[in-house]
Amino acid sequence: MFAEFLAKLPLKASVRFRCVNKHWFNMLLDSKFFESYLTRLSQGLLVQQLRYEEYSSFTVRDMYFIEHQDSCDVSVTKIGEKVQLPYFKPNLVTSCNGLVCLYENEKGVFHVSNPLTKESIIFGVVRSEENLLTKEFSRYYKPHSFDPVIGFGVCNGSNQYKVLKTWKNGIQNCEDIIFLTDVGAEIYTVGDPNPRKIHSIYLGRIDDSPGVFLNGILHWLDISGSFIIRFDLQSEKFSEGFLPPNVGYWLNLGVSRGYLYVCQNLNNSVHPDIAIWKMGEYGKAESWVRTTMINNSLEMWTSIDTDIEIIKISEDWTKVLLLCDMQLFWYNSADRSFNKAETSGLEYICHAIPYVPSFISPLDVAGFNEDVGNEELPEIQGSS
Repeated sequence: MFAEFLAKLPLKASVRFRCVNKHWFNMLLDSKFFESYLTRLSQGLLVQQLRYEEYSSFTVRDMYFIEHQDSCDVSVTKIGEKVQLPYFKPNLVTSCNGLVCLYENEKGVFHVSNPLTKESIIFGVVRSEENLLTKEFSRYYKPHSFDPVIGFGVCNGSNQYKVLKTWKNGIQNCEDIIFLTDVGAEIYTVGDPNPRKIHSIYLGRIDDSPGVFLNGILHWLDISGSFIIRFDLQSEKFSEGFLPPNVGYWLNLGVSRGYLYVCQNLNNSVHPDIAIWKMGEYGKAESWVRTTMINNSLEMWTSIDTDIEIIKISEDWTKVLLLCDMQLFWYNSADRSFNKAETSGLEYICHAIPYVPSFISPLDVAGFNEDVGNEELPEIQGSS
């Protein structure tokens, strides 16, 4: 009876009730309990907000969970204050089974955290960049480094969570033309501080978006827009996947309700008409079908001066949540309406990802098998 009462609590209250005593803590971490509890939760959003501080610029990244039912937002919960994340450094990359992957570019380290249980681990290899240009050569060229591309997910048939990091470096001439000089990749098993090198002809062809995880595989668009690049986390091998058989400029990949989708710029403009294609049966090229159209005819839509990022799609594929101008908007394809999403006053949203909470512990995933509760969290580092 008591467990049934706890199962009816909102997310924010369930987090607080874990701190009452050890019995309640263990009950809320019981696998049967949280499986039944999480079935009540719809897919929400995890967002990062850029917060202005006096005498500085936008440097602080606060993190929030927005729990909602499609276009009707229910509550906004601030997280991260006690998750022992760095103050402003990490960028939110992606999530998998309630675990969140963040990356600190300056240090080259990852944070895999559960915002709900306030547990986190840190791992990675800090790498220093060397300037290999001679004095004479540096008169005409300067080093150029691209931000690394990150993918995070779990292997099919096992509980091994892995992080793939790809990078590329180059030199830039006086006309700002960049020539690639180095590409590479390394993969971590969460809990193992030592990365493994990955070699592939596809390195350097991956677009700059985080990997889209589905069915044990990470997905990216090829930079030419010709095909999908896939990375199997179990075999640690790259392969190619098929795009819909249409000529067009592909914007980004995503996953909604267990389906892979791709967004197509129909008129290759700054404010495009966008078509969303869904792969009805995973791995079959002939199963791509166009499901949703985003029309740019509205005055509010065409006034947007920044890039548009599609965050999530409703269950019936008629409503699309968009991030643009650091704000969230819902587009309804049925009546072509375009409305600002309710976020309880959150502004300057720099990043948003679909998120379903869980009580999975990153410590268990990493093999620590400790009941740490809210104790100090471990940090595991490798050496270059």
